[in-house]
Amino acid sequence: MNIIEKVVAPYGRVEVFQKDRQTGYETIVYNGDNIILNTGRDLLAQALSGGKAVNGMYFPYTNAAVAEAAVPVNRTVNYYHTTGSTNPKGFTRAPLSGPPAFDTSNPSVFNTNQVIFTAVSNNTTVIVDPGNELTDNVSNFYGAVLCYLDPNPALYANDIAFSAINFPDVGGPTEVLKLPNVQVGVRWIITFP
Repeated sequence: MNIIEKVVAPYGRVEVFQKDRQTGYETIVYNGDNIILNTGRDLLAQALSGGKAVNGMYFPYTNAAVAEAAVPVNRTVNYYHTTGSTNPKGFTRAPLSGPPAFDTSNPSVFNTNQVIFTAVSNNTTVIVDPGNELTDNVSNFYGAVLCYLDPNPALYANDIAFSAINFPDVGGPTEVLKLPNVQVGVRWIITFP
């Protein structure tokens, strides 16, 4: 007897929120679907072999006075952003807020297993050159990337993107303004059908 099962790739949803650093209060901006990148498949294989695993997120932002169109996310997107005084874009590298959480609505049914990753942007791990500093009331976050972060921030070219999202691609606001004492956060929920 041959038993053939359909193999379905993981998929997920992203919940974006603003978090007040003083009060801890979260304001949900929106929920949306995400795309798992080709490099994400490589990262999953490395994690299963005991190697690199998802441990953080990017929060790309722009300081452009006029909103720039975000590059559409597709499976082969390269999500490293240029830095420098001639480019208003930058990004923060934020570690996960805690270990990934496992969740399932029914442990005896194997199509509802989820892993939940959470991270909040910060001002201390910004990849920056003069001209693109993360600045209150100026910088606008426009997306997020779930990824493996190299332990050395100077070696960010070794980071591996697992999944990515642009805020306008999922019906949310085009950008989220960086307010004083407020950071942007993401809960990334990967479901294994």
